[in-house]
Amino acid sequence: MITKIEELYVLARQKPMVKIAIVCAHNKRLLQIAMEAKKANLAEVVLVGDKQKMTDYFLDIEEEFAVYNSKGEHEACGLAFSLLNEGRIDGIMSGDIEPQLFVDEVKKFLSTSSSVFLNHIGLFEISELNRIIFVTDAAVNIAPKLSEKVEILNNTIKFAHLLGLKEPKVAIITPIEKVNYLHMPSTMDAAVLAKMSSVGQIKGAVVDGPLALDNAISLRAAQIKNINSPVAGRADILLLHDIETANILYKILTYFAKAKVAGVIVGADFPIILISRSDPIETGLNSLALARVIASA
Repeated sequence: MITKIEELYVLARQKPMVKIAIVCAHNKRLLQIAMEAKKANLAEVVLVGDKQKMTDYFLDIEEEFAVYNSKGEHEACGLAFSLLNEGRIDGIMSGDIEPQLFVDEVKKFLSTSSSVFLNHIGLFEISELNRIIFVTDAAVNIAPKLSEKVEILNNTIKFAHLLGLKEPKVAIITPIEKVNYLHMPSTMDAAVLAKMSSVGQIKGAVVDGPLALDNAISLRAAQIKNINSPVAGRADILLLHDIETANILYKILTYFAKAKVAGVIVGADFPIILISRSDPIETGLNSLALARVIASA
């Protein structure tokens, strides 16, 4: 079980090398991620995007990387998916592309497989905690229904197992700890998901809710509020009600808590990296390390 992002790199280097295409890789930050990944022998990166823009930053870019020229976001996605189909890359990473467009293009590519359900997971190392926190879903599912929350949980639990968490503790996050069926539907969903876990309909984790964020991550808060739960104060996975709350939490942890972050989309049979266009280079490298871990799963 990893407790720090740096341990992700140790785990990654025990896995086979992975080849990842950065889609729309035509800005300085993305090319720096590619360069750093190459120097660290972390991943083999392929660049898809506007070659002229790339050479504006690095004149000899084609001496360092395989470059596939494209003139637009849709064309870049199409090129990357062709490389995937041909087995020339192992996964893809979003670059200088609007995130929703990237997600839509991925869904379109996977549309022939009706069994595929995607969700985003952010991994956060927060200095005050002794564990990695998983946050879902901050980028793919806008307002998931109860059935979709079950899919998100199943994907995320399976993903946590890959990282060594044999029985992760999952908190279904809501504003309060009690069911308010009249005014807070999130609490109803949380109670149902907790019940499904208790009777074995959701397997491989301990799931509880509704739990407010403080009670999920702080034992002190849970004790003060007399909350008796195996998850309270010990949560590994935080399931948020919708993309609005999850995305806000993602940004709060990044900018206010100064957390170390890695981000991926799970559910497909290949790694899909999706990070914010404003995330630092370190987050891109962390996410490449994570992709290398899950590529061989």
